[in-house]
Amino acid sequence: MLLSGLFVFTACNDEDEDCMPPALSENIVGEWEVSTTNDVVEFQADGTLIDPNDAVIAGSANSEKTYVASGMTLTVTLSEGGASFSSEFDVTSNECDEIVVSFIGADVTFTRQ
Repeated sequence: MLLSGLFVFTACNDEDEDCMPPALSENIVGEWEVSTTNDVVEFQADGTLIDPNDAVIAGSANSEKTYVASGMTLTVTLSEGGASFSSEFDVTSNECDEIVVSFIGADVTFTRQ
């Protein structure tokens, strides 16, 4: 009985509740699991998107993927052979360890790794 009470008190983490997420452009930097595919992508500080399994935007092995996070909008660009294509995502939630975006009416959740 005493041990079960101990677990109740140690299970909560005040740090999680006190987290104030920075602006999207800062918060998005890092590795994230994509809810729709369970793949991990990395948004690098220099604006490069590492997305080897095309979880965010589909391309080929020779394509370059970049992103811009501004306000509550995430724009991802695929460039290859002089051509480029961009997709714009509306950010509906920017939390410390979770970012939710909407694309064509469907929500996609990024969970920090």
